Amino acid sequence: MSYSNKHHFILIDDNEIDLLLHQKIIELAMPNTAITSFTSGELAINFFKGIQTPELFVLLLDIKMPVMDGFQFLDAFANLNQEMLHDSKIFLLSSSTNQFDISRAHTNALVSAMINKPLSKDQLLKLLTS
Repeated sequence: MSYSNKHHFILIDDNEIDLLLHQKIIELAMPNTAITSFTSGELAINFFKGIQTPELFVLLLDIKMPVMDGFQFLDAFANLNQEMLHDSKIFLLSSSTNQFDISRAHTNALVSAMINKPLSKDQLLKLLTS
């Protein structure tokens, strides 16, 4: 899948500083790209439930969040529109070194890759071109 400004980036992280940092990195790497940020998995799921026409999404998802963590978000996201699932790329973005989290990330069919925080411009461009 090649990426362009037609893709819509979704950032999901309970840390507002990380959200701002990652948004700025995306803006530098891909100017004029649509970016929507959420501070919880629940808010993001509600956003996706309201979408009538599937879009091409790139999700950057934190694992450790209160109420609905990244893995719970993935479970809820898997129950949404199948076309949306097919057209989306999900990257877990976390500072977790927990081997259980890493194993779950690598075995989840929805996850394209797990990236250590903070995201860099070089990491983002490498992910989007691979």
